[in-house]
Amino acid sequence: MKIKKFTKTIVLVAILTLASGSFCYADTFTGGRSSAVYKAYFDSSVSSYGYSPHYMAGMSNWNNISSKVSLSITTSTSDYPDKYYIGNTATNGLWGQTAIYKKNLLGQIVTAQTTDTWVYSTIVLYDNQMKAYNMNAAEVKSTATHEVGHTLSLAHTTASVESVMREGAIQFIGPTTYDITQLKAKWGN
Repeated sequence: MKIKKFTKTIVLVAILTLASGSFCYADTFTGGRSSAVYKAYFDSSVSSYGYSPHYMAGMSNWNNISSKVSLSITTSTSDYPDKYYIGNTATNGLWGQTAIYKKNLLGQIVTAQTTDTWVYSTIVLYDNQMKAYNMNAAEVKSTATHEVGHTLSLAHTTASVESVMREGAIQFIGPTTYDITQLKAKWGN
């Protein structure tokens, strides 16, 4: 009788451990857009610095993973597209940054939190920092893919797995199996 009870306890603990482990690595924001179908506007800095192919690759890497995700380019700033820029920063090792925005109760655009529903995002890739780290084209595209991942409500990876969403890592990868699972968990198949 004691062995049976002990076995049941062990099985229950194992199930609870496995179940909780699957929630610990939910590397998505609780907020985000209402849809993962949206457009991005490239600021003139993108072409003047020569980063159009890098941003296009960053967007393309997330398309065709889920039927609910479709990222495309627009030449218009109306209807709240994402806005992509190239800049420079004095912050050593900061290769890119994403900011998110929402409408407040007065209809004004304000900075959003990752728990909010937002209307658009901006991405800045920092040319001087990527050059300082001698990043090649594949690494820059991976950085763009990482930042675009944030616009899709993907957070930095907390699991010990290969992921394009890993923070502060120079990589030359696109979305991994782990990233794909996270994207589908957020948006569906």
